[in-house]
Amino acid sequence: MKNLLTLKTLVAVAAVLMVGSIAPADTIQEIIDGGNSVTYDNLVFSDFSVSGATDSLAGVNAGNVDVNFVVSGEQVTLEFSPNESYGSAWTNSALSFGGSFVVNYIVTAINADEIDATGMGLDSATASATSYAKAASDLYADAGGTQLAGQTSVQTGMASLFGSEKLSGYSSFNPSEDVLYAESTVSVLAMNGTSAGIGQFSQSYEAVPEPGTLGVMGIGALGMMIARRRKGRKTA
Repeated sequence: MKNLLTLKTLVAVAAVLMVGSIAPADTIQEIIDGGNSVTYDNLVFSDFSVSGATDSLAGVNAGNVDVNFVVSGEQVTLEFSPNESYGSAWTNSALSFGGSFVVNYIVTAINADEIDATGMGLDSATASATSYAKAASDLYADAGGTQLAGQTSVQTGMASLFGSEKLSGYSSFNPSEDVLYAESTVSVLAMNGTSAGIGQFSQSYEAVPEPGTLGVMGIGALGMMIARRRKGRKTA
């Protein structure tokens, strides 16, 4: 029995290591009320807001959008989804062709790190040949939104418009950025009696040591190697 319990414990630990650590989901409003700043690994996420909700998505606000943080190695992923108070998906209504809303927040690298890549995924969505579900993100290097650092978008449906579905996207930054201002837009559009909806979309970020820090680390490692060689020669 003891061996069985030990095996179960090892399996559980292995499962956690495989998927990374997952924090409980909060509404964006709860994050705002809690100081509007959360830190995972070497990244700080702050200044969250939800704005610009229109038409069939006019009811979307900071109180009914959940955000879940998943940490895996040096990557932090934000999973956005509607909570139970809103419904199971952001979708068009029978009285509207579609709608949209925007999630804004800031990503800041700490501990001498820089953000060098971001990814986006459309994790749960439905659409057809005459409808689409889309999430797109503009990432700026300045608060004024004049220095565009990168863009990524994902969508499904309406092949005539997009050519094919794109359920994941990736963007790297050269040079890497200390701070990114994210402006992520969710939109749905449907025609001819069809429907479209998004149950969840995600955004991931990776932070790496800045080039100067890497140089210092390299010099330090080289110094240690030289010291060891000298010590070895003296011993000989």
